Amino acid sequence: MDEIVADPGTDDRVLVTSERGILVSATGNGAWRTQHTGINAHTIRSFGAAAGGVYTGTRAAAFIPHGADQMLPVDVDALFNTIRVRSTELELLSFGPSDDGVLGFVGGRIGRSEDGGKTWRQIGEPFTGGVICHRRQRSGCIHSASATILAVTDTSMFRSTDNGDSFHDVTATLPSNLEAFTIAFSRSHPSVAYAGVNTRRAPPGTSGFTQFGVYKTADAGATWTVSFPLQTNVIEDVAVDPQDSEVAYVALLGTLMKSTNGGTGWVDLRAGVSNLKRLRIDPLRPQILNIVSAFGVTRSVNGGKTWNRLPEAQRDTFSSINQDVTSDPARPGVLRLATSFHSIQQMTIAPDLAIEPANPPRRLTVNAPMALSYTITNRGPHDASGIAAMLQLPDGAQDASASLTEGTCSITGTRVLCTTDALLLDQPKTVTVQFTPTAASSFTMRAEVSASELDPDRSNNVTVRTFDVVEPADLQVVLDGPAVSSSQNNLLSYRATVSNRGPGSATDLNVVIQLASGLLLSSIESTDFMCTSPGTTGCTLAALPAGEQVVIRVTATATSAGTFRSSARVSADSTDLSAANDFAEIATMVMAPAAPDPQPQPQPQPQPQPQPPAAAPAKRGGGGGMDLVLLSMLALLAASRVVLLRKSRCGRYSQS
Repeated sequence: MDEIVADPGTDDRVLVTSERGILVSATGNGAWRTQHTGINAHTIRSFGAAAGGVYTGTRAAAFIPHGADQMLPVDVDALFNTIRVRSTELELLSFGPSDDGVLGFVGGRIGRSEDGGKTWRQIGEPFTGGVICHRRQRSGCIHSASATILAVTDTSMFRSTDNGDSFHDVTATLPSNLEAFTIAFSRSHPSVAYAGVNTRRAPPGTSGFTQFGVYKTADAGATWTVSFPLQTNVIEDVAVDPQDSEVAYVALLGTLMKSTNGGTGWVDLRAGVSNLKRLRIDPLRPQILNIVSAFGVTRSVNGGKTWNRLPEAQRDTFSSINQDVTSDPARPGVLRLATSFHSIQQMTIAPDLAIEPANPPRRLTVNAPMALSYTITNRGPHDASGIAAMLQLPDGAQDASASLTEGTCSITGTRVLCTTDALLLDQPKTVTVQFTPTAASSFTMRAEVSASELDPDRSNNVTVRTFDVVEPADLQVVLDGPAVSSSQNNLLSYRATVSNRGPGSATDLNVVIQLASGLLLSSIESTDFMCTSPGTTGCTLAALPAGEQVVIRVTATATSAGTFRSSARVSADSTDLSAANDFAEIATMVMAPAAPDPQPQPQPQPQPQPQPPAAAPAKRGGGGGMDLVLLSMLALLAASRVVLLRKSRCGRYSQS
């Protein structure tokens, strides 16, 4: 297997050169057939790009138009006879504005045809270079950009600015002892080119290169300056971004370097690829890089920031890949691989993308700014490129804006388009659109995500959701209840009145009554709201039209005395014009019970007083007066003692 090229004029047509001739795929499904129609050849080495097709050549050559199966013969015998050299190392290249201009390089000599290869004439002086360059030049021996042609031998570089009428040696500004070249022209600026050179510091005839570097030209090859200094690491390939000449890549043995400032500075992309052989940039999506090594293909969809080894699950299938890789410009994601032992291997990069809404509201409100978010995800197995998310806004949406994680968005009318270069495996991104609906209505919003590559499951690439745009409501909650309770054992009754002051209906209402700590819920009920089982304080209602009100009743008991603050809050799925009246609070003071009256103390009974002994009968005629006096004194003393005892009981005095 020598070279492979995709036909940009068709979806599935790919051409491959080999010693068996040309292999053509016209089905895109890995079915190949050998094609010799119009050409008798068994060894095909190269393809030459043209505006309307490709040139291919060996001992015989042909022009293959895009989209055509039959190849148109090119009179190579006339070329051989003109330049007097015959070789299987034939290279054909288109030049000029049409496909009629053809350059043929054979054995160090160049022929030119201006009639599509019917007649030829030799141009320039014969080029000598020890070994025919095509055996070592990975990028070919002749390079055309505008009217400039660079011809490369193994040791020299020649330049023509008149479509090959004359050539001049421009090797003077390159290192001496050159041994091989790898050249890449910029498509966007044809005067810019990069050349990877391998030099031999040892005497001629010895094996091995010793120094390697990258040189750059800004004048289409007239002069060259050092861009990447000489070093001891083999330069395998160079490539230039087809859309930006400031972006260039150098594939070294074991690493990959990138410059974004025209070769002034280089950074190591650390691709982790050993034995790197080829670097190919996607012609339509230059952020996609494909690296071919002796052990497989490594792919980047973001200019080398991250890499995927292809394929992850079947590495042994491609273990012999060591030739080349090309992408199909008509079918992004389709890779054709030239292998040393397994002929042509085709792989379809097919990441599975999905988009889903990120908890959007079911209803929108007139004149209320809204933000809707969607999550886009790559479910694998490969990284995706060329991501596009498309959304449709409702008619009349105002103040619309959109954003995408690491991407850009644009809005045309009601159509939103957000793009980003890559979506890596299991690294989701978010699309957010903001707008203000201006009229009450219902609309269907469609959101879709796609990638450049084929998606194996399109069912999750689209999500459709219907939204209702309604007038806003103004909810209000009032909480009534006792301000004072005379006893903690009494049942406390509260009433939450929820009303909608309009102008629109409120939907999906939720009322939460927060009882103060220390109040034990006894019951919660409503004829309209659905309240959860006892023990909780939440109630829901599907809708409350404007101008209506509903009541929730709650009973509770206090576990202690004190002041208890309870509250009620109402919320809804619809927009509320005022949040100030969505909350109500009430304080209830619970009194401690009165202390019981003290029990009366028993009155102490007076102690019986000892009675004086009975007086002896008075004797007649003597001492009778003294007895009467004594009795009177005793009676007076007893009366005084009683008075003292009574005053002592009243707490005014104490008995001494």
